[in-house]
Amino acid sequence: MCKVDNCETKVRTKNLCQYHYNRSMRHRYSDKGLEDISTDNPHPRTLEAKKEFNKGFWEFIKKELNINA
Repeated sequence: MCKVDNCETKVRTKNLCQYHYNRSMRHRYSDKGLEDISTDNPHPRTLEAKKEFNKGFWEFIKKELNINA
């Protein structure tokens, strides 16, 4: 049975039923927040996508603030 008190459901993984296991996994990566995941050797398409995003972002900011640079 599930290790959570008052839960009589069949154990699936880590001594938890499916419901409690999924619930425990829900917040697994919440401590990362919005920090960027980086590696020592990023994929070239990832780098290109970041460059395109940044260029488009700053073009949008310039347009919204009426900056001609």
